[in-house]
Amino acid sequence: MFTERGFDATTIEQIAAAACVSELAACRAACDRWAARAGSELAVYLDAALTALPAGFAAGEIEVGAPSAD
Repeated sequence: MFTERGFDATTIEQIAAAACVSELAACRAACDRWAARAGSELAVYLDAALTALPAGFAAGEIEVGAPSAD
């Protein structure tokens, strides 16, 4: 798919690495939020963060637990 669009192997690796880093950062943020609140199960926070990731964390995309005082 990528090679058909003219991307070379280095570019493909960079795209994959960026996607992994973004997902890891979203998971880390979800873990931090879960640890601070300790109200719901971690899976709920992870699901919300990974669902909001493709939308760029647009306002209203993350609906987990009680309203934040942050």
